[in-house]
Amino acid sequence: MQYTLVFMIKVLFKEKNISIYWNKVYEPDYLKFDDYLLKNLKIKNIPFKICKGNVLNEIDEVKKSDGTPFKVFTPFWRNAEKYYFEKIP
Repeated sequence: MQYTLVFMIKVLFKEKNISIYWNKVYEPDYLKFDDYLLKNLKIKNIPFKICKGNVLNEIDEVKKSDGTPFKVFTPFWRNAEKYYFEKIP
């Protein structure tokens, strides 16, 4: 599947006035492909945006006051809920 995507990306690189948007997938192979894609898009000066997809927050968005990640769900959710309410939809 990724080889098909690489071919499609190469075809798109030849086009003009394009932007690319995709959802981030957190599996190791897809993260490597995202890094490859980001590198090539930056080289070609093609605008892009990566969306969160199916997660509420990225790993580093909600942390304790000392900057470390939460280990218990309830304190995490209390903090995350404040974070979500402050965000502008």
